[in-house]
Formats: sequence, C-alpha cells, structure tokens
Amino acid sequence: MATQHQPGEIAVQERAGPTRRASHAPAGIGDTIPPVAVAFLADQPVIIVGGTDRAGRIRATQPTGAPGFLRVPHPGTLCVDALPIPEDPPAELLRGRPGSA
Repeated sequence: MATQHQPGEIAVQERAGPTRRASHAPAGIGDTIPPVAVAFLADQPVIIVGGTDRAGRIRATQPTGAPGFLRVPHPGTLCVDALPIPEDPPAELLRGRPGSA
C-alpha cells in the first residue's frame, strides 16, 4: 500500500533538499510489519503515535515502557502495552470510541 506525498510535504522536502530520497519512501510503506522489524520493535523503549483529533488538529504522544512493551502478534498488528496519561491531548485518540472493540 503506497501513499502519495501531499503538496505541503513536497514543498518542505524541496526546501530541505531530500526530495529524491523522499520519492522512494512510499515503496517502503506497507500494511504488514516485516520480520526484521518485529525484533527491532521488541527492543524499543518508546514509540511515537500520532493522529488527528476531532477538531482536525494533529496530535502526537510518546508512550514508553520496558523493552517488550511493543509486540507484533500478527504481521498486520502492533500491540502497544502502554497508554499516555489521561491529560495528554492525544490520549483520546488511543482510547477508541464507545462501542468499539
């Protein structure tokens, strides 16, 4: 599953200079986690999680844990055994909606 860069992303890449490298990045984006990444993720003490809130604002948070708090039980699933503190604005993005599993 490849993604396209948005016009704003392209403008930033052109100003910063990595446009040629960035043009190859979508080829590395997929919907499964490759085996080599499973071990890498298991060793990490932090992950950056981002998304947009209900108002459309971009939010990011940094859940942390002991190595092993990131698990890949299936190539299409990353389990993060940590949540941000409730006061962290992105926390609502990770709680899910009422009635969701």
